[in-house]
Amino acid sequence: MEESAIIAAIRRGIREPLPVTVSDADISNVIVRGVILLGHIIREVDPFFFNVRKSVSSYTHVFTKPTACLTLHKIWDLGGNAVSITAASNTSPIVITAAAHGLSDDDIVFIHDVGGNTAANGTFLITYINANSLSLDGSTGNGTYTSGGKIFAEPSAPDEIELIDIADSNLSHINKWYPRGTEIVIDDNGFTNDIIIDYVSTPDEISDIHSSYHDWLVSFGITDLIVINRDDPEMDDKVKTVRFHEERLRTISSFVKANYRFSSEPQYIRDVW
Repeated sequence: MEESAIIAAIRRGIREPLPVTVSDADISNVIVRGVILLGHIIREVDPFFFNVRKSVSSYTHVFTKPTACLTLHKIWDLGGNAVSITAASNTSPIVITAAAHGLSDDDIVFIHDVGGNTAANGTFLITYINANSLSLDGSTGNGTYTSGGKIFAEPSAPDEIELIDIADSNLSHINKWYPRGTEIVIDDNGFTNDIIIDYVSTPDEISDIHSSYHDWLVSFGITDLIVINRDDPEMDDKVKTVRFHEERLRTISSFVKANYRFSSEPQYIRDVW
């Protein structure tokens, strides 16, 4: 469901079809809180579900963690720098404009932070067009490009940057890092590459939750926002509404736990004959 549909469903549940005591902004805030809570449920049974890989650019050898970074897993030396995207066509396939991208036919690329045409974000096999553009095989645009975006090819053998204690730092190491608040410091004063980070992100958007479970967000919003007063002629109906949505929260939570359970199957793909 789109946010507008979730808001409308919550309004029906709390008996306030138009903003009177509860604004759309109030409901949006509750929905985000629901996304975060449901994300925690998902992560309990599949710790890797919200794993993200992206490139991060530095000022000298200091990098700022993404705001959604919850836990860092690994840091890698990109061996170069991710290229800035300046356009992503709303076509099929999507054509990316990135000056002097340096990529080739059949490269596997990672793209992140494209605004507007968000279908351009992800992992793609590319087709080379020219030095400044390429197409994303199998892609279809989903909106007009607005801003931003980075693209990089996964290095064939990236160097892992190892964590050290800040007490051991001396700015002369190679492939070492230490944390400093919200920053990542590469303990090499001459480091000039971007880095790749693998991390657990904080789910904070409706799109982070599969649409099959958006009813959970509706029920969460209703139980959080509904107001029941003893002198309210609709009190009995509202109590029934709360009980219904509390039960739906439990049911969907159980269903999420069953369906997001981390697989114990071998981590390879079998041929099927």
